[in-house]
Amino acid sequence: MRKPTSNSPSMGNPLIAVLLVAGAGIGAAVLISNLIGSSGGQTKEQAEALERANQLPDPFADLNRAEPPPVPGNHAGPSNPRARDTSPEDLLDADEWVRGTNNAREAKVLDEAARAAKKSGDESTYVLKGIAAREKFSVALDEVRDWELKIRDQYGDADRKVRLVIKEITAWSKAWRRYRKLATAGG
Repeated sequence: MRKPTSNSPSMGNPLIAVLLVAGAGIGAAVLISNLIGSSGGQTKEQAEALERANQLPDPFADLNRAEPPPVPGNHAGPSNPRARDTSPEDLLDADEWVRGTNNAREAKVLDEAARAAKKSGDESTYVLKGIAAREKFSVALDEVRDWELKIRDQYGDADRKVRLVIKEITAWSKAWRRYRKLATAGG
């Protein structure tokens, strides 16, 4: 098999060759115009080179130049266009969410007690309250796991209520991880 040379017509796309020639011509025109502007005058050679550069074909002449979509003037939407309300108003009244938040509320009380015990140096109370908080957070997370996936699929992550749910569940997960290494009494 013969290796194509740089003079070979089969070397690449002809559009690329036209773009390269046009680019070189445009580059030469810019260089010449800069030289003309900086020298104050124009020699005969410079004028001819500028004329030749201006006569090169426009490589983008055959492209369809579409108008960009109109930008709405004064829209009454939210300041964050990614946030929207597509979910129903009663989304946060779902049984799964109510049960999960009730368990999380109890877990937060235990979490605060565990943190206070750790701060005061009471290691045994910290472990007991921490394990209890972890178990309550685990129950809360189990309650909402499937429901969260369902609403994310149905309404998208950009929905305001879905984002609120995700934020709250993330906080629960962080608190659960704080106590994940505490040993239980049986293990």
